[in-house]
Parts: sequence; structure tokens; C-alpha cells
Amino acid sequence: TTKKEYHNVELVPVKNGEKDIFDFFAENKKLLTFVGIVLLFGLIALIGWKYYEKRMEPPVEEPVLLNLYFEVDESFQKLDGNNNALIYSKTGSKGSECSITIAYGSNTSSDHVKEFFASVHKKLEPAKDTNGNIVNQLDVYVPTENQMEYNGATWYYLNLFYKNNVSDASANHLRYKYLTAIYKGHFYDIELANNSNDNVCGASLDNFSKSLKFIDIKE
Repeated sequence: TTKKEYHNVELVPVKNGEKDIFDFFAENKKLLTFVGIVLLFGLIALIGWKYYEKRMEPPVEEPVLLNLYFEVDESFQKLDGNNNALIYSKTGSKGSECSITIAYGSNTSSDHVKEFFASVHKKLEPAKDTNGNIVNQLDVYVPTENQMEYNGATWYYLNLFYKNNVSDASANHLRYKYLTAIYKGHFYDIELANNSNDNVCGASLDNFSKSLKFIDIKE
């Protein structure tokens, strides 16, 4: 058998006067260092800008209850509700001081708003004695009813104002606010309770109301 022969690779020497790549780097060291620093700072700036853009992107909003999106202050606790309601409270029990109740279901009524508000009036009607007189004057409320636009949806509201003392000239304590809306065949009934007339509670309930938004669920 014959052995394979490997040819030596002939090295081509650099002629006198010719410059190679090392000479180029040596002669342009300062320029190349400057360019390198500029590129490094440019890269850092680009990464910082992309990170800033990412941080500034609004969070993705996902529906919390069917199609309804909302935000509840972290000071609220989520309580055990029934299958058709969510309950949040600042004080650990529904209605004790400051609470949010969201009920929902399929809408089968021809006038859900009217029926819902009628049920509220019936539930909170002041108790009367055998002679038809109101037992506790502080249970008497002054209602205001209207509708408003929240984030592209129509919400109907019923505000119930109470007196804090019998001697008060007018009822200016917004103890209950009721909201209702219909969206894609479902009703959403909300009760906001501020029994202690607390400003912090009122601000939390207002922020919740302003966050209400319907979002179509992606199939």
C-alpha cells in the first residue's frame, strides 16, 4: 500500500513595506478605541430604551367576571360569595363598613334596570310600626337615579343618600350606590356600600367604578 502524501502549504512572507492587519490596529488604536466606546454606549442606550418601552407598556387587561374587567383596591378582602356573586370588603364582612358586591347572570327580563332598582327600594324600605309610622328616621333615604358612560358602556345607577343624624338639615351621606349594565345577554348588578361615610372608602369605591370595562373574550 502507498501512503498518502500531504503537500506542505507554502507560507507567503510579507514583503518589506507592506502592512498587515496588526499594523492597521496598531496605527489606529485610538480611533478604534473611540469607535468601540461609542458602539458600547450606543448598545447600552438601546437596551435601556427597549427596557423602558417594555416597562411603560400598559398591562394586559383580562376580564375578571365573564366579560367584565375591574380593579379592586388591595385593602379589600375577597369573601366567600355564592355561585352568582363576588364580594369584596375592607373590614372582613359584607356591608359592615365598606364593601363591593357584584352579582351577574343571564338576562331574561325586558327591563332589568327597572326591576333591579325596584328590588333595591323594596329591600331598603324603612321599617314601619303598626300605625304606618317609620320606626327609625335614619333609615329614610333620598334616591337619585340616572345613567352614565364608563369606558364605552352604559351603566345605570341609583344613589341612596342618608342623614347621619336626625337633626341634619339634609341627607348627604352616600351610603349605597347601585350600578347595573347589560352586556352580551348578561346582567351585572353592583352594590357599593360606605356605611361609615369614610372618605378613604369613598375614594376606593370611586376608583373601582372608574375601572369598570367590558372586554370581549378571545375565542
